Amino acid sequence: MEPTFFKAARAFEQWLAAHHRTETLLLVGFYTVASGKPSIRFPQALDAALAYGWIDGLRHRVGADVYTVRFTPRKKDSFWSATNTKRALELINERRMKPAGLAAFERRDEERTRRVHAARDNPVLDAATLRALKADKKAYAYFQALPPGMKRLYTFFITSAKRDATRAKRLAIVLERCRAGKRIDPFHPFRRD
Repeated sequence: MEPTFFKAARAFEQWLAAHHRTETLLLVGFYTVASGKPSIRFPQALDAALAYGWIDGLRHRVGADVYTVRFTPRKKDSFWSATNTKRALELINERRMKPAGLAAFERRDEERTRRVHAARDNPVLDAATLRALKADKKAYAYFQALPPGMKRLYTFFITSAKRDATRAKRLAIVLERCRAGKRIDPFHPFRRD
């Protein structure tokens, strides 16, 4: 899919006004400030997306001065991050939220959001995963020596996987990295060096 570039926030808002009910995906291209090319900025795009009930997704660097972000309509049961919740409330107070965005915001499950935040902020390894980690003495010693924030990151990396196969793959990565005495890159956890 080819990205769509918007020179200004207003152009993206107009696209959303016309298409937010009918389209299911838009790949938006962004030029960096250093490129010198006119481009919508990501915070402006996020505000527009939230206002129309859409959400940002994967960001992908295309070149030195270009990146893309995938935008899609919010699903009924989608998780609202603390940042997006705060920004949506600000948009509501500024009277910039459109009916579709307001409906998406009002549908959010606050209890589910609290549970997801708690799982992310205080993740816990299940007994089987902890046994597997402890079985590799070298890896476990490195894991135990990690700062608390990094331990949380590693634990969440494993526990946030929805499928057993993915959890097993992530545990294998954690074991491999810990055994080698190397940290996982939080932005590219699957990348090996």
